[in-house]
Formats: sequence, C-alpha cells, structure tokens
Amino acid sequence: MKNNDFRILISVAALILSLGVFLGAYNLYIKLGIEKPLGAELSALDGVKKIEVNKGKEGYEIKVDLDKVDNIQNNYGDINQALKARLNGENYQLKIGDRRNQHLQELFNSLQPALYEALADNRFIWLNEQLAEKAAAKGMNYAMYIDKEQLYLQIGDGQHYLYEVIERNSNSSSAETGRK
Repeated sequence: MKNNDFRILISVAALILSLGVFLGAYNLYIKLGIEKPLGAELSALDGVKKIEVNKGKEGYEIKVDLDKVDNIQNNYGDINQALKARLNGENYQLKIGDRRNQHLQELFNSLQPALYEALADNRFIWLNEQLAEKAAAKGMNYAMYIDKEQLYLQIGDGQHYLYEVIERNSNSSSAETGRK
C-alpha cells in the first residue's frame, strides 16, 4: 500500500468517526436538552398523566394522555403554551389522549356531521343544542368550548371520557386527539 492510499484511508475513517460522534451528540442533545425537560414541564401540569415526545420529519410529535379534567380548553391551552415556550418556534403536532369507550366513540361518530357543519357555518348555539340532545339521550355529560382557533369537545360516560380538539381554520393543523 502506498503512503497516499494510507492517508486517504485514514481521512475517510476520521470522517466517518467524526460524523458518528456528531450524530450521537445531536441525538443526546435532543433527548436530554429538549425531550427530558419538556416531559418534566408537561408532567407538572394539572391533568397530565403520560407524555410521549418523538422527533419526526416534520418536527416533534407530542402525545399527552390526560386524566379526567374539568375544562379541556384550559388544559390544552396550558400544554400548548408550555410547548411553544420550550420549543422556540419548532414545528410540533400535539395529540391529546383520552379514555374513550365504544359508546363515546359511537356518539362522536354520530356528531361529526353536526360538528363540521357548525364549524363551516359558525352555528355554535345550534351545535350546543345538538350536543345537549344527543348526550342526554345517551345519559352522558358534555362540555363544548370555542376560541378563535379551535373547538374543544369533552364528553363523559362514567369513568370514560372523550376529548376532541378540532381546528376552526382548515388551513392549519397543529392539534389532534389521541385514541387509546
């Protein structure tokens, strides 16, 4: 082997080793510098039961399982505010986990046309009447909250509960709900 070939081999090996070290350091930074503090911060919020943080192609995917809460809008707002502060403009997708059963899922499925019609036409008083009627017929309780960006729906059936956060503006989608 010539001396030049040996230098090229050493240079390539050094490049591969450096790349491995840099990727390892970056992954460590993501885990310890962002994900762990974010998980601790979210865990301290009321109603938060479990958190999963994953770095995806489009940004962070964050799943937060909630206990039964009094006002999903407040809890969602607190979580979203903590994420915005911690992630400094990075893209993220927030999924809220609930504890739904088949009856809740069936009720939600039957409400979807009314939900999306109300969102399209801004008919929230009508939607509230529809929710009251359908939830009462099934013996369930519900709450609906609205702000400029989302419609928040929570329905309870004994120890089971369903949370839905639906974007009012169809051009943006930073929130989803999670299903167990």
